[in-house]
Amino acid sequence: MKTHIYDFTPEELEAIRRADEEIEERIRARQAQKARRDTSRCGGDMKSAERKKYERLNRIGNPIWEYRVKYNLTQRELAKQMYITQETISAWERGKCKVSRYALEWLRERGETV
Repeated sequence: MKTHIYDFTPEELEAIRRADEEIEERIRARQAQKARRDTSRCGGDMKSAERKKYERLNRIGNPIWEYRVKYNLTQRELAKQMYITQETISAWERGKCKVSRYALEWLRERGETV
């Protein structure tokens, strides 16, 4: 079994190098294809795509933040009232994940517009 670079012949080393380059090229092509697919919905601009994604996720998170500020609650206090974790509230407000249906219904029951 060859375990050291000096155990390979120059032809074998060249074949390994070409195989590595081919794999890297395939990875770059897939990443470029994914980037084009992600930005095609937003006019082709990567920053625009990221901004639209953030706005889409944060659009529902803002009413939760507004509710907290309106009633002078901390994330922890609101989480206790909703029987969820403070980390979940934080993720919703930062737009890191989508707000659950339970949370939307909870807000609607309290007369908030969502």
